[in-house]
Amino acid sequence: MAKTVDDVMAMVEENEIKFVDFRFTDTRGKEQHVTVPVSHFDEDKF
Repeated sequence: MAKTVDDVMAMVEENEIKFVDFRFTDTRGKEQHVTVPVSHFDEDKF
């Protein structure tokens, strides 16, 4: 499992990951998700 931002970015590059899918539960208990292109991520976003 990745422990640092650099680990995550390396894993993304090594595995040619194109999108990140975030899943979470809102305040009413309903599951939500959003899919974001990897191109929107950099060290500042973490």
